[in-house]
Amino acid sequence: MSQRIDRCIVIPARYGSRRLPGKVLLDLGGKPIVQHVIERALEVVDKDEVVLATDHEAIARVGEPFSIRIVMTDRAIPNGTLRCIRALESVEIEPQYVINLQADEPFVLPRDLERLFLQLERGDEIVTLAMEPTYVEDYHSAHHVKVVCDKSGRAMYFSRAPIPWGITEDALAEVRIHIGIYGFRYTVMKSLSLGATPALAQREQLEQLSWLWVGKTIRVLDTSGLYIGIDTQKDYERALEMLNARGSKD
Repeated sequence: MSQRIDRCIVIPARYGSRRLPGKVLLDLGGKPIVQHVIERALEVVDKDEVVLATDHEAIARVGEPFSIRIVMTDRAIPNGTLRCIRALESVEIEPQYVINLQADEPFVLPRDLERLFLQLERGDEIVTLAMEPTYVEDYHSAHHVKVVCDKSGRAMYFSRAPIPWGITEDALAEVRIHIGIYGFRYTVMKSLSLGATPALAQREQLEQLSWLWVGKTIRVLDTSGLYIGIDTQKDYERALEMLNARGSKD
């Protein structure tokens, strides 16, 4: 029987990224990118409430000194959400609330993780983060997912295309770049693994469109933090620049 707990953070960490293989093991300020993520998670929950779900021994070894739960998962698992579910099933814990914390988000703010948990506790079923673009080219880049919300802060659509259309450089504050970190009620998370992926989600290569397709509500919280999800070599170079800039101010 699974152990019931209140909160859990799962860090899905694949080695074989298509655009930047092995990215979570790249050095950032003297430590692997995934180590930054683990350390931020441990500022929010205890070590037995952090699960590293990976398909590579080198990534698992990064997590071992922190005494967190480590699960080796199948490389064929198609997305991070299902990897989280399989990892939780493997360690036999059943949390009420789960955060899927991508292993390529080294600048994640612990206070934002706490905000996601609090929003779930208020009753939302899925919660995520968004921010104003850091660079004008991010609005046009397919590597940076945009989100459009209704007046209550619920997602209406996510796209790799530049949405809303027609934004000029002096109006970038109208754009929201999605940050691929999600909070779920665990019962909702498990339900998302069922059923076929709709054509729209396949075309955009965005699993969250599958959730909107079946009528789920995704709450989007703005963050004042500067996030750089590392998907490409250019993202990695930006992350190094950002870290160096922070160091020069200390």
